[in-house]
Amino acid sequence: MIKDYIEQLNECLPTVSEIQENFERTIGKKLTTEEAEEYQYRMRILYEKKSDFKNLIEDLVLNTNISFISVGSINFAFDIKEIEEDIISFAEYRDGVIEICYDNNGKVYVLDNNTEEVGVFTNDYTIFLQFLVFYQRIYNNKIFRSKSPSDIEQKTLLLLTEKGLAKKIAGELIEELI
Repeated sequence: MIKDYIEQLNECLPTVSEIQENFERTIGKKLTTEEAEEYQYRMRILYEKKSDFKNLIEDLVLNTNISFISVGSINFAFDIKEIEEDIISFAEYRDGVIEICYDNNGKVYVLDNNTEEVGVFTNDYTIFLQFLVFYQRIYNNKIFRSKSPSDIEQKTLLLLTEKGLAKKIAGELIEELI
């Protein structure tokens, strides 16, 4: 099942020509086709089954190279770590100020390390993965296609999150793209 989400994330990647245009537009450097293809390949999430894991989040973090690649502004850990009993950290946002965690019941949480506020991000791992795919698509549209998210895209992204802190974080992620 995780392979379906990885495929969807990889489908969001910019084309070789979009990479070339972006480099020229943003830093004034012309990339050869080979350089752009290599850049695109390094953006690709690769699955290599190293072990069986008990949930989709562990499978994504520990059986892929996602730790070397960001999904938008979300950075994934190289390893998962238990921060409280049954609460496991696997990603971060804003240089670690916001930790993204999960529990064994399928919920994904956000933890603000400045205020120690905790909020449910989604009630299901698959909804979180859908959020990632949608967010990655919007992020790449902004970065590589200079296309800001539409009102519908913004609302959809917010609908995939729970209330409170999760909505605030999702709102920040959207604001970065406007």
